[in-house]
Amino acid sequence: MLREMGVSSVFLEGREISRYRLLRMLASNTRSEVYLADDPLLNRPVAIKVTRTALATYPNAEVVKAAERLSQREAKAIAILNHPHILPLFDFGEIPYEGATLTYIVMPYCADGSLADWLKVHADGKPLPPEDAVNLVCQVASALQ
Repeated sequence: MLREMGVSSVFLEGREISRYRLLRMLASNTRSEVYLADDPLLNRPVAIKVTRTALATYPNAEVVKAAERLSQREAKAIAILNHPHILPLFDFGEIPYEGATLTYIVMPYCADGSLADWLKVHADGKPLPPEDAVNLVCQVASALQ
């Protein structure tokens, strides 16, 4: 989505959002991009999900406001969760950026990546052994409960 709005990952890499320096893009989808970033205050890597809303993308100001509220709800929902299999929320914010609003959510950086990334490495295209599959399902079920 950010690329569709004229902001490429190369453009955001090296930029700062609040106190965080965006190092490189990790993933993207139609709504947002996720970056590896540096938190110099706490001297740790973090993952930052960045969503941009702009009038050029949406038909009117009400739709822009609705998109901003959606990001706020997502951050609030994550913030109240407390479970060993759910990443915590470190920070959330919105900043004006080139006529748009950048909404960002800061969470821990996991070097292993997503579950899909982990499966590519550990399963190598083959079905997981039953004990590994049961372990993953139990972790997900515990987090969902």
